Parts: sequence; C-alpha cells; structure tokens
Amino acid sequence: MIPVRVLLRNFLCYDETDEGAAIEFDFEGSRLWSISGDNGAGKSAIFDAITYALFGQHRGGAQEDARLIRKGARECEAAFEFRLDERVYRVRRTVGRRRGKARQEPKTWQAAWFDPGVGDWRPIPETERETGLKRWVQQQLGFGYETFVASVLLLQGQSDQLILAPPKRRFDILSGLLELEPYKRLEAAASDGMRAARAQAQSLEGQLAGLPEVAAGEIEQAQAAAREREEALERAQAAAAQAEVLVNEARRYALLQKELSETEDALVQTETLLNNAHRIRSEYQEWQRLSEAVPKLRAGLVDLQEADSQAAQAEEARTTAAAVDAAALERAAAEAAAEERQTEERARELRRERDALAGALPPLREVLHRRGDLAEREQVVAEQGAPDEWEAQVARREEVLRTQREEKQEADEAQRRAMEAVAQAEAALQQAEEQLAARREAQDEAVCSRCGQPVDPEHIRRELEDAERAVAATHRQVESAEQARAVADREAAAVAAGVDDANREVEAARHELAASQRAEEERQRACAQLDSAIEAAARAPADLRAAVAEAPLSDAEATVSRLDGQIKELSAQVQRAEEAERQTRQRARRAQEAHQQALHGIQRLEGEAQRLDECARGLRRQAEVRLGDVDREWRERALAQDEAFVQALSARCSALEGVEEQHAALERAVAERGQLGTRVQEIQRGLQSVRPEHRVPVQEAETSREEAQSQLKESQERRDEAREALRRLQETQERRHQLEAESAAAHRRRVLYARLVELLGRSGLQAFLMDAAIQGISHLANETLARTSGGQLQLQILRQASTRGEEEIAIQATDLASSDEPLDVQFISGSQKFRTSVALAAGIGQYAGRGAGSVRSLIIDEGFGSLDTQGRQEMIDELRNLSQLMDRIIVVSHQEDFQDRTLFPTGYVLRKVGQRTEVERFV
Repeated sequence: MIPVRVLLRNFLCYDETDEGAAIEFDFEGSRLWSISGDNGAGKSAIFDAITYALFGQHRGGAQEDARLIRKGARECEAAFEFRLDERVYRVRRTVGRRRGKARQEPKTWQAAWFDPGVGDWRPIPETERETGLKRWVQQQLGFGYETFVASVLLLQGQSDQLILAPPKRRFDILSGLLELEPYKRLEAAASDGMRAARAQAQSLEGQLAGLPEVAAGEIEQAQAAAREREEALERAQAAAAQAEVLVNEARRYALLQKELSETEDALVQTETLLNNAHRIRSEYQEWQRLSEAVPKLRAGLVDLQEADSQAAQAEEARTTAAAVDAAALERAAAEAAAEERQTEERARELRRERDALAGALPPLREVLHRRGDLAEREQVVAEQGAPDEWEAQVARREEVLRTQREEKQEADEAQRRAMEAVAQAEAALQQAEEQLAARREAQDEAVCSRCGQPVDPEHIRRELEDAERAVAATHRQVESAEQARAVADREAAAVAAGVDDANREVEAARHELAASQRAEEERQRACAQLDSAIEAAARAPADLRAAVAEAPLSDAEATVSRLDGQIKELSAQVQRAEEAERQTRQRARRAQEAHQQALHGIQRLEGEAQRLDECARGLRRQAEVRLGDVDREWRERALAQDEAFVQALSARCSALEGVEEQHAALERAVAERGQLGTRVQEIQRGLQSVRPEHRVPVQEAETSREEAQSQLKESQERRDEAREALRRLQETQERRHQLEAESAAAHRRRVLYARLVELLGRSGLQAFLMDAAIQGISHLANETLARTSGGQLQLQILRQASTRGEEEIAIQATDLASSDEPLDVQFISGSQKFRTSVALAAGIGQYAGRGAGSVRSLIIDEGFGSLDTQGRQEMIDELRNLSQLMDRIIVVSHQEDFQDRTLFPTGYVLRKVGQRTEVERFV
C-alpha cells in the first residue's frame, strides 16, 4: 500500500478551497516527504483523515464523528488515495451534523478504483454499505486499524504502541501484517470440516441404531408370497379377458340384428323408385333443358329492356342540351365584369381619402389633448399659488413654531419645578407624620425626643402639640405645591397644544408648497408635451394643423370633432362601396360560372347521349349473343320481349326443381339394388358366425365383465402389497449397507481434518512462517537500529507460549553501552523506545514489501522531540536511506531540521492563519 493523495474538506481545522473543493495533499513524485509547521496547524489531522477514510476511526475513537466537522460547516469529507498492485484506489467518507431529532449523524462511504482508459473513478460494488467497505479494506490491506497504527502509521504519542502492547496482542499484530490470515482461514476451514465430519459420523451412527436389521429368511419368504400373488393375478386377468370377449360378441350380435332390419327397409324403398323410373327420367330431361335456357332468356330480356331505357335517356339528354341559351349567358357575364371594375375603382378612391384624414386625426387629437392638459395645469397653478409665496409662508410659520417650542421648554421647566416642590412637600409631610407617630408611641417613656433627658408630662404634651402643628403646616405646604403644579400643568398643556397647532400649520404649509411645486413641474411638462405633439403632427394638412394648434381651444375641439365626423362618413361610404364591390364581384362570378356551367352542361349532355346510344346498342348485341344457343322459338319470343312467355318457362322450371334429387336417387337405387341384396346375405352369415353361448343380452355380458374386473383389481392389490413388503425389506437392507459405508468414510475424514488442523495451526505452518518473519524482521530492524543508535542498541524478538497455551511475542532490547543483559523494551528510555519503534516499523515494511504483501510505506507523526540534535540527525539520515528501500516515507514534525529543504526536498508547510490552515507545497 503506497499513499498517493489525501483530500480534506471542512475536516477539523481544514476549510475548503475558494471553489468549494477539498484541500489536497499529493505525495506522488517522491519517496520521502516532510510535513512541518506550527503546533496546532493540523499536521496530525492529515492522518486522522487517512484512518477515518480506511477504518472509520480517528484519535477520538470511532464514535461521535461529528466532532471532525470544522466549526461553522454542515458536513466534512475525508478521502485517501493509495496504490496497490499497480492500481490506484480511493476510499472516501463524509459525515454531517445531526438534524432535528435524528439520533445518528448522516454519513456516506464508498471505495473506487481509477480507470485510466476513461480517466475517471469506477465505484466498487457493495462498498457503499459500511460492512461491505470494512470487508473490502480488510481483503485489500490484510489488517485492521490497530495493526495499521502499530506498524505503518506511528501516530503522535502512540509511536511505541507495538512495544507497549501485551505479548499476545503483539502476536496478533504481526500475524495480521505477515498475511497469516489465509492460513488461519484454512485452519478454521479444516477445523470446521473436522467438526462436520464428527457430527456426520455421530448422525449416521444414530440413524443405524434406529434402522431395524433384516434377516435372510424374511426376504425369501416375501419373494415366495409375491410369486404366489402374481400367479393369482394371471388367472384373474384371463377371466377378465374372457368376460371382455363375451361383451364384444354380444354387442356385435345386437348390431348385426339392427343393421339387417335397416338394410331390408332400404331394399323396399329402392324397389319403389325403380317402378317410377320412366316418369323421373322424362321430367329430369325437361328440367335440364329449362334450367339451362331460362337464365339466358331472363338475362336477354333484361338486356333488351335496359337498352330501351338507355335509348330513351339519350334522347332526353339531347333535348335538354338544345334548350340551353349559351350566348345570352355570355353577354350577361361580360356586363357583370364591367360593373365589377367600376365599383372597385369607386371603393379605392374612397379608401384613399379616408386613410389620408384618418392618418392626420391621431396627431391632431394628441395636440388637442395636450392643449387641454396644459390649460388644466395652468388653472391648477393659478389656484394653488406660486411656489415663492408658499416658501415665504413656510418660513413665517416655522418662526412661529420656534417661538412656541421655546415657550414649551419654559413651561416644561416650570412644570418640573412644581413637581419637585410637591415631592419635597410630600416628603416633609411623611417625615412629620412619622415623628408624630413616634412621639405618640413614646409618650409614656418620660424622655425628651430631642435631648434624651427625663421630662415631665407637660413637656411631653408640648412635644405632641409641636408635632401635630408641624404635620398641619406640611399638609398646607403639600396643598399649595399641588395647586402650583396644577397651574403649571395647565400652562404646559396649553403651550404644548400651541406647539402642536404650529407643527400642523408648518406641515400644512409645507404640503401646499410641495403641491405648488408639483403643479408648476406638471405645467412645464405639459408645455413640453404640447410642443412634441405639434412636431409629431407635421404630416397633417397645414390648414388643419393651424386650426387645431393656433385657434382658440373651443374652435380646435370643433375642428377635430368635424374631422372625426368626416372620417366616419367616409368610412361609411367606404363600407357601402366595398359592399357594392362585393355584390358586383359575386354577380360577375355567378354570371361567369353560369356561362361555363352551361357550356360544360351542353358538352356533358351531348356526350351522355352518345354514351347511352352506344350502351343501348351493346345491350341489344349482348342479348342476341346470350340467346344464340337457345331453342329458336324461345329465342324469337324473347327477342320480341314476350315477358309472359319467359315467366311461364321460369315457373315450369321451378316446378321441376325436385326432380334432380329424384333422378340421383333413382340412379343410386339402380346401382345399390344388387349391393343391398348382397349385404342382407352377409349380415345373415355374420349372425350365424356368433357362437350360441355369446348370443346373450349386452347388459348381462357387461355384468359378467364387471364381476371379473372387480376380482382382477383385488388380485392386483394383493400382488402390489406383496411387492411393497418385499421392496421395503430390500431398501432397509440396502440403506443399512449405505449408512455403514458413509459412517466409515466420515470417520476417515475426521481423522484427516484433525491432521490438517494440526499442520496448519499455530504450532504448525503458521509457527514456521512466524519464526521466519521474526528472524527477517529482527535482522532488518537491527540494521536500522544500529545506524540510528550509533551501534549501541540491539533488539531481540522471541515467539513463546503463555501459561495458557496461547502464542505470544516478546521484544527485548540490549543497551551495549551499559550492559550485555537484554531488557524488556518497556523499560528502555523514551528516545530508545522511539528509535526501536521506527526500526521495527521499518523492518516490518521492508520484510513485507519483499513479497506479495501490501506494507511498503512508513508514516511517522512527531516523536522526534525525545531525540537530541545528534539523534535527530542520525534518524533523518536513516530515513533518507530507508526511502531507497521503501516506496513512501512521510514524516511529520515541528522541529526546524524537518523544514530544511536540503534534507527534505519535497514536503508541505502548514501555517495557522486565524481559524484556517494554509498549505504550502514545495518540490
């Protein structure tokens, strides 16, 4: 798996482009990439997008994905493109904020592959569903989220995840990376096969236990019983066959008797026909002669009658043609055409005169309208008054308003002072009343309310009287202040009313000024419109234009009205002329049509007469041809149109219609008389051939057959029962033999599957592959670790079994600078853990990349802060070396070393600008 491109839109701190597209990180064109920038600029968010697109997980987990949406946006998008087996894939996810009462965020996901042939992405089926996408990612990469972030993507703060993972979890991570999953599936399949074989064997044994055993003598007894029932059935079949023969013979005897009676009756009828043979043959010959001649006589008679009718119609047509006066019609047509031309010319002249006046009337009427409008505007200006006068009036009223407002301010101030006086008087009254109440409450204390010295009752009485007088005095002050406030209120109200009146007068004057100004503007506009109307009427006759534009308004209105009347009169005359033109045109057309119709009618009548004469001659010739072979006397009487004679012959022919059937029956009787006699003899011989015991009634024979068939059916049922009993015994015996063979085969399969599980399991082939992988990864990781640690660190990977029998991976490191004893990697320093994690990830990537695996990339997100300057330089040199062995290495750091373009010639720099992240790519 080689990262190609990461796209983010409204994802965490990333916004979108000005065109609304996603922010793009393109890693094509180089093996080694650096991503550097300020803290908080969104470097780690790039890898959140990768893990979210592939696995639906991020640093915050796999829940509440709406936290990934940038503040202020409705949804976000993350897409990851990578190359695998020479094909580029893209996995894209979106998530939106919950709307309304929805319990889940709206999400979408889809995987696709790029088709270079069409230059577009093709969706991969079923990945639009979450389960389908998860299954597809697992099939393509061969591992899940935890394995990915432990070996391919070393996240910030989690680079040592593989080191810190429990031993069993390490085994699971490495087995996922080393593509042991197919072998695990084979092991699981073999285990399933073993369990299935065991279950099948147990099931077959149970079936055998429930199936009864068959003794050898039982089948022989069943076979003997079946043979005995078969013989009884044969005897019943023979009896049934004899009964069927009896029924057939009895039916044949009855049919022969019936046929003998019918044949003897037919022989009697034949003799009767032969006795009338002479009469039938004579009438038949007469019918043949009449049936042939009568249709011809009828047709000839019809032809002759039609010929007479055609000749009469021809004569009538010639008489009608001779009565038509074509010359008179031609003269009438010429006169109508001349009248039509005169009316057309008259209508044309009237239209020209009307159109000329009608064209002048609208502009003249507009001039008149504008003159009237101007007169109205001038009248309004005169009634409204000049704007200058109203401007002076507004100024005078505004001066009065200013004076009134000053007086109102003074009145308001006096009103305020009066209200303050009332408030002070009321406060003094309240204080006096409180002092009086206090004195009354303390009158038995014999203490002075002023000095606190003991006093006598007289002194107390005087204090009460002083307090009561003070209350009365403050009451009078309150009343006086309230009276003064009432006077101030009335004066302020009066002044306020004066201000309101002055305001209304100013507003009224301003309104009149505005109306006067509008009236003057409308008068000037009316003058301009009148000038335009006079200019537009330039094509009207000069005398009419002067009469409308210069004469008094009343005279101009009369001129326009008179012109309008002239136009209406001319229009009426035009309408009458056009009506006369239409009528003369119709008369001319009708006259011409009458003349043409007359000529055509004469021609048609003469042609029709000629045609009718020809038809009459043809019909007479046709009648003679029809009657050419008819008896001479009959032909002559038909040509003489003797209709009564022909009808008499037709009636005789109709009377002889039945003789044809009699003649045919006679001929058949002659031919069949000998055959019928012969058939009577044959039937008599057939009756004698029936055996005497078969000459029984048919019903009696059928009763015997039913009894035989009933016995046959009973014999068949007994035979079938015997056969079924034999079949059941044979099937039971055969089923037991089959189950015994299947049970033995199931036991053999269980043994084979058990051996296969042992060979494919973790102690078999998987252990061999894991040991080979551990050895290869250890070698490659130690090569990298030696270069990044100056030869001070070595690691050792061991596969071992736990106390519970589970497979585990132990990782130990040896710091040669301090000891030769290996330590568990959890106890080495932070910088050593980081170097070890990078070395392990690089070793895994190199090892998996050599084969058919998908891990050919390494992504390191931060973690370089635990290294000193020399350590970082060693790590950078090693990453540059690894980039020659792996297809893609991406490192992320805020350290300045990773912004050095001499060390990292390709990469991205991220800067935080306000609430947005700006991305700069350098190559």
